Amino acid sequence: MKSIISLVVGRTVSFTKRYLVTSPVPVRYTGMVSENEDYMQGEWNIGLQYSGLWSARRSGENLIVDLQTRLEQQTSLTMT
Repeated sequence: MKSIISLVVGRTVSFTKRYLVTSPVPVRYTGMVSENEDYMQGEWNIGLQYSGLWSARRSGENLIVDLQTRLEQQTSLTMT
């Protein structure tokens, strides 16, 4: 089980992920969204000891359609 808290201000993004069962120390992510909004990159850290780089890229032409399809699939699986 994990929890995620996120914040986006302009092109700056930050979020914290905490694994509630396996690790009490949160992983903090900070970064920037590209101008065309299809790419993010930044740095993650766990306390003062561990850190590294991360990146994420959009996939697919229409993410809303993809999300709606996935939600419909989940709904149909839970209703049967």
